[in-house]
Amino acid sequence: MNIFLTGEVQIGKSTIINKVIAQLPEGYNVGGFKTITIENGQPQGGDVHIIPAIIRPEGFDKSNRIGIRYGKARGYDAFTEVFEHEGVRLLLNCKACDLIIMDEIGTMEKDAQNYNRLLMELLDEGKNILGVIQPKKSELLDFIRAHKKTKLITVTRDNRNGLAEEISSCLNIIKQ
Repeated sequence: MNIFLTGEVQIGKSTIINKVIAQLPEGYNVGGFKTITIENGQPQGGDVHIIPAIIRPEGFDKSNRIGIRYGKARGYDAFTEVFEHEGVRLLLNCKACDLIIMDEIGTMEKDAQNYNRLLMELLDEGKNILGVIQPKKSELLDFIRAHKKTKLITVTRDNRNGLAEEISSCLNIIKQ
């Protein structure tokens, strides 16, 4: 099952994913990616890095920097080649995983053809996927929302506290 969270910025989507991961039984194989923004002094701006979902990287550098946000309503620069190298590597490494994390998918990856193709293929494979998608329009985001195996959950202040348990139940994840 593919479960994707969406909602306002800073509403708790990644926190919910972290809670689901914390509930996993020992030995549960998790792969995929998370994106981290390292602030650069601009409001809602910073360097955006793609990292493994579970294991922290050695550091943040150009090899995993997928883009730069220039702040709210001021745009971004995306580094397609990093999606095509590091993003593809992270997705290929999760083929044998019990749960694939995709936190988060937005518009920076719109020109990363190999990355997008692989991501779309994973949605069809029947693996458990838990991710975050931005509430924006793009070919990839619209594909994910319309996918027959996707359950889309809008996170709000009213529902966020119980969602980790609900998602774990939907994915048949029970801590032993």
